[in-house]
Amino acid sequence: MVQEEFFSVKNQEATRLHRRNFWLVRRFGVPENALGGHLSRTMRRCGKPTCHGSQGEGHPVWTLSYSSGGNKRVETLPADLAAELLPLVEQGREVREAVMEVLASTTPQFAVAALVARTAPWPSPAGEAPA
Repeated sequence: MVQEEFFSVKNQEATRLHRRNFWLVRRFGVPENALGGHLSRTMRRCGKPTCHGSQGEGHPVWTLSYSSGGNKRVETLPADLAAELLPLVEQGREVREAVMEVLASTTPQFAVAALVARTAPWPSPAGEAPA
């Protein structure tokens, strides 16, 4: 599987991220292989005068765009890896949309509860009858 070869990085940061990912997957039930980001295909000319791509649209190039540590990252991918990652990116998008929908639906519920709490009559001090 091309994906395993591409993502088999072994270093301290990768180990830390892998452990964090494992914990989050188990805690929240997120699909293990779901990928965040956006996969896109663009056409790029190579610039070689004898190449068929220099005159027409160019050559297809696949990129994976994602955020890491608040920075936008763009990785160029081989075509066979892009085809393999496409369903995983789609699955990640579905998870992200579901989480956003849940958060969006709970926020109004909280706002209504806060409004009700603010408009409820204040309890009277001990020993005094309500006016």
